[in-house]
Amino acid sequence: MITKVISKHGTSNGTDGLHRHRNEAEWLALVGAESDLFPRVRLVQEDAESYAFEMDFFPGYSAAELIFQRRISGSRLAKILVRIYEELRSSLYCRPPVLIGRVDPDENYVAKVRRRCDLTRAALKGADTPLGAVLGADLIRVNGRLCPSLPDLLLRIETDPFWQPIVRPRRVHACHGDLILEDILVGPGPAYEVMLIDPNPYNQYGLLDLAKTMLSLWIGYEFIYFDFFEVAVEAGGSEGCVSVDVIVDANDFQKEYAEAAEGFMWYARSELSGVLGLPKTAFDRLVRMAASLAALAIPAFHLIRHNRPDRALAFAALGILHASYALDGDAPQ
Repeated sequence: MITKVISKHGTSNGTDGLHRHRNEAEWLALVGAESDLFPRVRLVQEDAESYAFEMDFFPGYSAAELIFQRRISGSRLAKILVRIYEELRSSLYCRPPVLIGRVDPDENYVAKVRRRCDLTRAALKGADTPLGAVLGADLIRVNGRLCPSLPDLLLRIETDPFWQPIVRPRRVHACHGDLILEDILVGPGPAYEVMLIDPNPYNQYGLLDLAKTMLSLWIGYEFIYFDFFEVAVEAGGSEGCVSVDVIVDANDFQKEYAEAAEGFMWYARSELSGVLGLPKTAFDRLVRMAASLAALAIPAFHLIRHNRPDRALAFAALGILHASYALDGDAPQ
């Protein structure tokens, strides 16, 4: 068994902690009993101090760890992802959202990013920090590319009809909701059995599964999470421009990620665009923007829960960078 426990006090209490934890237990209790993709919940325990649940143990490493251990290739990872999404398409995306006790307090994903940015600024307490400079910059340059400010970026996404499939999706259905590579466990042996963990029931649209997967493959979530990076900020440039450089030192692993992204997105364009109601001609742009918003939603977590302002800064900068690519219809070279 694996036991997940969360305190009812401090930063864990509230929308992004305790409520989501409860939702996860309820969601897994319902879906885990029906699908072999998810662990089954066996016991829930609650007292005045904490909320905990036990679920089945699965003997496997995350998909990202297997890449870093050189035990699977990018092409193999793409095949594993295709198999997972084929099962999600047939077992989850065809059914309505799983009913849970606590609804998402955010009207849409842009509102979620704004709320969490406010949490981040509050945690910084007005201190003059690199992260605060990036969040408040009028002009920002990331890895040499001039990007819109965060407020301008969010306003453009929220008001442009082109991005409405992300902001206000017409379709809702059951989905995992947080499908980064770290939430995909791969079992030993040639069968490559998988188990999906840590669902986020707030999310009820398969595009957000895809966005989180591409947060890994395109933006490099695990390279930041496992500290394969350096980040530097230079403020006070011309016209108040803030420059950020995020340098990832993992060339071999980046090549495997790129190979996985190419193979998997070939499948996604062909087989998921119709299920998600997205035009094939704009599919990559919409997915990249959704992945960018996912990146912009997580700095608060890494700053407040993990006390890692460097990770928070890297995610904020990379989210803005990839959103800029999506706005212009570009892709990194």
